[in-house]
Amino acid sequence: MKKFLVISVALLLLMASTQAAIASTGMGGRAMGMGGAFTAVADDGTAAYWNPAGLTQLKFGLTPTFGGVGDWDGIMDL
Repeated sequence: MKKFLVISVALLLLMASTQAAIASTGMGGRAMGMGGAFTAVADDGTAAYWNPAGLTQLKFGLTPTFGGVGDWDGIMDL
């Protein structure tokens, strides 16, 4: 039990230090290029970090070749 507790505390401290590194450097080159003023624009993959509410503004699409069966009518047998 003591070994489990020591490992848990060590992992918790490791995660906290990793989060501190991300918080100090920021996330995303575009956001850093804008000086961190990315909260209102957040329209890319880092939107969940900068402004989670901005995820509703993202335009998602599903193409038939990616998420569906696909259109195989143009394939001919050789």
